[in-house]
Amino acid sequence: MNEPAIFRLLLALYPPRFRRAYGDDVLAATERRRQELYATGPRPLRLAAVLARDLAFSLPRAWWTHGLGRHGHLIRLPEEESSLMNTLGSDLRYAVRRLVRTPGTALIAIVAIGLGIGLTTAMFSIVNGVVLRGLPFDDPHELTALMRINPSEGPSRLLGRIHDYRDIVERQTTFDGIAAINAQPFNVSPPGADPELVQGAYVTANMFELLGEQPVLGRVFTDDEEILGGPAVAVVGNRFWRERLGADPDVVGTTARINGTQTTVLGVMPEGFEFPIIQQIWQPLRVAYGEIERSEGPPLIFVGRLADGVSVQQGQADIDRIMAQLALEHPDTNAGMTMISRPYVREIIGYQIPQLLFTMLGAVAMVLLIACANVANLLIARSTAAGREFAVR
Repeated sequence: MNEPAIFRLLLALYPPRFRRAYGDDVLAATERRRQELYATGPRPLRLAAVLARDLAFSLPRAWWTHGLGRHGHLIRLPEEESSLMNTLGSDLRYAVRRLVRTPGTALIAIVAIGLGIGLTTAMFSIVNGVVLRGLPFDDPHELTALMRINPSEGPSRLLGRIHDYRDIVERQTTFDGIAAINAQPFNVSPPGADPELVQGAYVTANMFELLGEQPVLGRVFTDDEEILGGPAVAVVGNRFWRERLGADPDVVGTTARINGTQTTVLGVMPEGFEFPIIQQIWQPLRVAYGEIERSEGPPLIFVGRLADGVSVQQGQADIDRIMAQLALEHPDTNAGMTMISRPYVREIIGYQIPQLLFTMLGAVAMVLLIACANVANLLIARSTAAGREFAVR
C-alpha cells in the first residue's frame, strides 16, 4: 500500500465534520511533509514517527472541537502544530539563556517562590490532617467524645467512671457502640531489651470494631478476655513492633513483660494507628465494678459512634435523658452531673487550635503572595533595564 492511501486511511480517524472542512488541507500538508523527508531518499521510519507525532497533537483536538459538539475553534494543521512546538522550544531555550546570564536574579526568584510554596503546602498539610480530613477511620464524623461536666465545678470536662459507662451502654439508643479507654504509660520490657515507658491504654474490646480497624498480624482481644483474672494479653502498635520487637513476623504468641507481668502479644495494629492519641500498646480494661463505689474507679474516656442517620444533637438528647435518669437514681454521685457528646476531633484538640491553624494558614498564604509580588517587581525592573535590547529585537 502506497503512502497516499495510508494518509487517507489515517484521515478516517478524524471526525466527519473535520474531514469535510480540512481533509484536503491535511492530505496536502502531509504530502508536503513526505516530500521533504524523501528529498534525499526513502525514509519510511522517519515518516511514521512524524505521522504519529502529528496524530498525537491534532487528533484529540479535532474530536474536541468537531466531534463533541464544540465547533467554535479551528484546529491547527500538522505543520502548524510543528511550528508551534518549534516556537515553544525556542522560547524555552531563550529563557534558559536569560537565567544563566543573570543567575542572581534567577536564584532570588526561585528561593522566594520556593519558600512561599513550601510554607503554604506544609501549613495546608497540617490543617488538612488535623481539621479538614479528620481521623483516619471509617466515617470519622460519626465518632464522638462523651465527657462529664459537673456544673458545681465549672465548665471543665471530667473523665467518666465505669458505673456511668455501663449504665449508658445499657440504656442508649442512638449509638452503634460506646468504648471506654483508660490511657496511661506502661512499663514494658521487650525480650532481651531494657525496660522503658511506652504510652498505652486499657480499652474495652469493642474499641477496635468501633473504629473499623483490624490488625495486620494476629487478632485483637475479645469480650471474654476482659474478665477479671483472665490471661495477660496485649495488642501492640506498628511502630512499637518495628522499633522494639524487630518487626518479627512471628511476634504473635510471644511474650513481653508489661507492668511486671508476662504478657502474650495477640496482634499488631496497622501503621499509623495510635488511638486515642499516641498509644502503642492496648490491654483489656478489667475493673471490678461490683466492688467499687460509683465515684471510684479508673478515669475513662468514652468514645461513641453514632448510628447511621443520627445527628450529634440526637445523640446529645439521648445522653441527656440517661443522665437525668441516673441523677434521680443516684443523687449522691450523679445529682447535677451532665455529659456532652461532641465530635471527637474537636473535643480532643479543642476549639481554639483549629482557629489558630487557619490563622497560620492565612499568614503563610500572605507570605506566598508577598513573594510573588517581590518576584514580579524584580522581573519588571529587569525588563526595564533590558529596554534597549527589546528595542533592537
